[in-house]
Amino acid sequence: MKKWINKHIFIVYIMIAFGISWVGWFILILSDTESSFFNPWKLLAAFGPSIAGLIVIALHSGKTSLIKIWHSLINLRGIRWHWYLVSLIIPPAIMLAALGIHIAMGGSGLSFNDPAEIYRVIPIFFLVLIFSVLGEEIGWRGFALPWLQKRFTALQSSLILGLIWSVWHLPLFWIPGDFHQQLPLMWFLIQTVSITILYTWIFNATKGSLLIILLLHTASNTAFGVLPMLPEAASGSLRPAWILNILLVIAASLVIILNGSGTLAKHKPRQTFN
Repeated sequence: MKKWINKHIFIVYIMIAFGISWVGWFILILSDTESSFFNPWKLLAAFGPSIAGLIVIALHSGKTSLIKIWHSLINLRGIRWHWYLVSLIIPPAIMLAALGIHIAMGGSGLSFNDPAEIYRVIPIFFLVLIFSVLGEEIGWRGFALPWLQKRFTALQSSLILGLIWSVWHLPLFWIPGDFHQQLPLMWFLIQTVSITILYTWIFNATKGSLLIILLLHTASNTAFGVLPMLPEAASGSLRPAWILNILLVIAASLVIILNGSGTLAKHKPRQTFN
């Protein structure tokens, strides 16, 4: 049994991650009630990828790789300061640029939050980090991406992981009140694949820092929730979201052109698993 698991470890990971998350989400769908941020089924679903990642890492590589994952989450050494700026500032900057283009094209009706309540961004950031992003990245970038990059180029790995990540989110489009219901599936696919390429670039450029990826993912989700990117905050318009996607595709394309598809960065991918 262990030999079979080791041989098919990536499939086992996908089955566990999807199984945990989709059970939680389908319970919410079948109950047909809007879920709060701290709904236990929603939290279970959010942590599916990381729980699965820890399980397969323990089964496949044991304590040594688990220690490497832990160090990647907390290690501040060896990370140049500009990557912290990239992870925290670039996501809201790209979204603000999309909103600026939307306004320049005659767009109006954007519903910005009260500037006096800017302090709320900080607690929202940490809530998203602890109860959402941390539940994903130990799996996606802690296990899946290194495993894929051992076998494929960084670009191929990003495309595979981006498609898997997109499919993993699918039940959210049917959960009552979830913001995904406002977005077209094609938009979400393009967005997810594009940011996966960018995440791989930053992951490899920082020699496999999960800490930087956590900050990047959290900053992206926080900014998307705070800024008027969704139709409900843009007078029903999807144009800001589509402009954002165009900018993300351009950014991902530049990364590929400038760094090549092999590693998407100057450093070789971090190899944690055989």
